[in-house]
Amino acid sequence: MGTKARPLALVASIALLASVASPVEAASLSAGPGPITSGIAGKCADDFGDNAANGTAVDLYDCNGGAAQQWTLPGDGTVRINGKCMDVTGRGTANGTLVELWDCNGGSNQTWTPQADGTLKSAQSGRCLDDPGYSTANGTQLVIWDCTGGTNQKWTPPTARGGTWSAGLEKSGRGFSNQSIRMVTHMTVAGSQVRVRLSNQYGTTALSVGAVDLAVQSSNGSAVPGTHHAVTFAGSAGASIASGADLVSDPVTMSVNADQDLLVSIYLPGTTGPSTWHWDAQDTTYLSTAGNHVGDDSTANYPSSSNTSSWFFLAGLDVLSPTATGTVVAIGDSITDGYGSSSGTNTRWPDDLARRLNALAGGTPRGVVDAGIGANRVLTDADSGTNPSLLKRFAHDALGQPGVKDVILLEGINDIGNNAGSGGSALTAQQLESAYQTIISQAHAQGVKIYGVTILPYQGSGFYSSNGESIREAVNQWIRTSGAFDAVIDMDAVMRSSTNPLALNPAYDSGDHLHPNDHGYQAMANTVDLNLLTS
Repeated sequence: MGTKARPLALVASIALLASVASPVEAASLSAGPGPITSGIAGKCADDFGDNAANGTAVDLYDCNGGAAQQWTLPGDGTVRINGKCMDVTGRGTANGTLVELWDCNGGSNQTWTPQADGTLKSAQSGRCLDDPGYSTANGTQLVIWDCTGGTNQKWTPPTARGGTWSAGLEKSGRGFSNQSIRMVTHMTVAGSQVRVRLSNQYGTTALSVGAVDLAVQSSNGSAVPGTHHAVTFAGSAGASIASGADLVSDPVTMSVNADQDLLVSIYLPGTTGPSTWHWDAQDTTYLSTAGNHVGDDSTANYPSSSNTSSWFFLAGLDVLSPTATGTVVAIGDSITDGYGSSSGTNTRWPDDLARRLNALAGGTPRGVVDAGIGANRVLTDADSGTNPSLLKRFAHDALGQPGVKDVILLEGINDIGNNAGSGGSALTAQQLESAYQTIISQAHAQGVKIYGVTILPYQGSGFYSSNGESIREAVNQWIRTSGAFDAVIDMDAVMRSSTNPLALNPAYDSGDHLHPNDHGYQAMANTVDLNLLTS
């Protein structure tokens, strides 16, 4: 059991970080463009003279909303403006070292970590971005200094970006050559300044992207005429994405609504080799005849005989939201991925959760993204190694999301059903519990809260066993009572039959006794206490 042809539950995962951030550090922000305001009233960090030259001072200036104060935090630890990065001069570490702009090079002197107390710490030295002497004079060049927490070291970043759609990523999808791909994406939060995140995470060679287009869906693969927006990358229509890398687009001047579907179309001019992909989209993807057809309104050049139900090279979309202050990531297996829901209706349980949040007075406090993958397991790779374990993928698929604040974790049934323990051993409850603790530690190290979901009943499914049931019950007891998670969401209690707690409630069963139907997914979403996501 657990092959692509199966109706089995699955969870998401990607490679662990070789090291994790200090527990005092917040997750890297994805924010802007917009001002970085100082704790000194009325002052902002400023690109002196709106200059893009290397060595330009990063200075203090009256906040004015001008181009010289439109900073972007892309989520990789850098702070950018005018195509340059905020840089500690000469990789210096001493108190008083000047801060300037320089070509982005990935150095630790260009990596900054927002702290819980509002300071901005340099990874190179551990010192903080500082307004020397609490100056209020326009043009004062900023420096690094020992972190004191003073108002001259307090910085408020631009409005945080929130994820509005994502896909858990897998290896070894089909390849393409001189072809366009049109994919349907569902927005969970309203916003503007949309960014598209492409991925070559599992590619073996660089990926050449010829063009990308965003448009509002009319129906199926057709776009609403006049809604096409060309997506650029550092100002260019095309881009090359290195093997093992993601690429985030420039913000697209476009507003989107919650519960709206957008079409993301990608033109791939060369031969890609095996793709980074998501197998089960619960929607239709449209593949074109030869050439660049990303700007087409209709599907005339996307023959129906080529339709598929997977996403390719597409990792996520994020927006500036007027209400959401971050992202909640739902991560898991095919149950989180929505297997058994009605195709094309966006009735996965994370979609239903997003609708509940959007109905709150004052608007949603979170974007919701879905990082579920069919057949996914916590401990070991599935599908002949092409489906990375949760332990491997958690850092990328969950903690790598823009503005992530919360993770809801529901996974383990595929480990249980396949008796798939670590290193080829038989599974034990302790192995799953230890893996959960590793994942929890990673989330907490980046200041992210993580909520544990009890594993749903599965009696009657194709891989049910009494031994597996004993493990499920033991793991659920640990989730409920260990206190390891920041909170527990007891979906098992809600979804089980009132007359047989080992099985799904028949009203919620899609028919395979493992995956819920649309009503069941709504019941799962209703189990989440929204108070967990409103802070």
